[in-house]
Amino acid sequence: MLVLFLIVVGVGVGILEGFTEVVVPTAAALLALDLLAAAWVARSHPRVMPHVHPAIALELAGAGLIAAVIGYNMPAAHGLLPMLLIPALRIGEYAGRALASWTVACLFPLIFILDRFVGTQSSQTDRTSTLLWLVIALITGLVGARVATMERDQEESTPRAAQEAAALLRRLDTLAGSMDAGFDVPASAEMMLEALRQEITLRRSAVLVGTSDHPAVPLALRGSDRVPWPGPEVEGSPLQHTWSTGEAIVEAWQGDTGSRTVLTVAIRDTDGQSIGVLVADREGSLPFNRHDVAVVEDIVHQHGPNLDVALSFAALREHAGMEERERLAREMHDGIAQELVAFGYQIDMVRRQYAENLPHLPNPMDGLRTDLTHVLSGLRLRIADLRVAVRPDQGLGAVISSRLQRFGTSSDLSIALRLNETGFRLPAHTETLLYRLFLKVLDDARHAPGATALDVNLSVTAPQAFLRITHDGASELHQRIFQDHPINDLGGQVIVDRLPGTGVVVQVALHGTPRRAPQPLTNERMPLR
Repeated sequence: MLVLFLIVVGVGVGILEGFTEVVVPTAAALLALDLLAAAWVARSHPRVMPHVHPAIALELAGAGLIAAVIGYNMPAAHGLLPMLLIPALRIGEYAGRALASWTVACLFPLIFILDRFVGTQSSQTDRTSTLLWLVIALITGLVGARVATMERDQEESTPRAAQEAAALLRRLDTLAGSMDAGFDVPASAEMMLEALRQEITLRRSAVLVGTSDHPAVPLALRGSDRVPWPGPEVEGSPLQHTWSTGEAIVEAWQGDTGSRTVLTVAIRDTDGQSIGVLVADREGSLPFNRHDVAVVEDIVHQHGPNLDVALSFAALREHAGMEERERLAREMHDGIAQELVAFGYQIDMVRRQYAENLPHLPNPMDGLRTDLTHVLSGLRLRIADLRVAVRPDQGLGAVISSRLQRFGTSSDLSIALRLNETGFRLPAHTETLLYRLFLKVLDDARHAPGATALDVNLSVTAPQAFLRITHDGASELHQRIFQDHPINDLGGQVIVDRLPGTGVVVQVALHGTPRRAPQPLTNERMPLR
């Protein structure tokens, strides 16, 4: 487009000044040379030296033609001066700034030598104007070279980035296959405790992950059904020092079962940052010695990187899931929700016209408007469910409480909630499963005929949890619906009971001990070949 614009401008100026016989043939020849050069580049894209490049040779010929005509008849060539930009731009694109600069530098003596010894003697104004256009042509050539370089870098970086990403994914797949637990977080933690059991004598052990700013999450626990030590945020807890400073420590502690000796060692990532704590304890009469501390530190050093990789992989999957949920929520809000709202406004207009014309008759649109309002309310709750999920800074109890508040404002049910949470949190995937099950029962209560009350009881003593949800409506839930629920594989149990008359009770008891050993995630993915 720029080439055609410069050609049209030059021809127009030449016609207005009365030099049609000079400008038009020259412009046509320059346009033909430029089109031939562009066709050659589009057809072949040869990677040869600039001085033998056919397209560059054609553009150099065009530049020489323009310079010769201008030098021979400078007063009549005002329309040809803008056309100097065309070969300068093309040579900059095809060969780079060096050849573009040399081309313009050679055009300068060519034009003025021809003007002095062959052509008509030009005025000082004509020579100044020609010099100005040569400078503009030089700038144009440099800009063309810069733009072409950026485009080539972008084209070359795209396949390089794709090749690097493919190589990293293949390497990741190979590493996952070489790791005994793959990228499975609980399995990596269990392997650490198993290695610990084989090396030293102990009674209870656990792997807790998290940072000093978030609650601890027990990934693996042996010798007890629940975490027997106070949370690291509790003053006097044997976990507090290592959790906050990252230093290994052996400490005497008076627990429920008498005097204990507790050993805590920080689990670190590849950058040396603490990502959790390995805890072991036994009777106070068998204190841990320096050899025991060195053995535990060696086990953490060996198994810590595996756990770090598994946690990073789980965080990536969780982040991707959150982004997808947010995208779906945005599309639903901006799409079907807005269309239903507009449809509701149309129904309101019809209702108003009907009431004005036939005020003594019942309005048949009232029921339709009520149903549409009910559908919109449910859609808004669905959108909110997609946007509100279990996050690192918002645990299961907080999410359930927030969800019940919104549910209470959009329904006529009376709601009761009882929460009991310790300083330890459940793993993220476990909290997500419990929250989805809670949403399923909540949706059943919303659509259950005759439902007037909803009661929720949540108790979390990680790695154990108990959730009980009751409503008095005609429920559609049955035991078979939860027969193959994923919570069962985590050591949980879902029980559905009927209340006398109408109503249902759904109880979820999570014992913290998986019924089946978790399978590595590498077995669930397609091999990268």
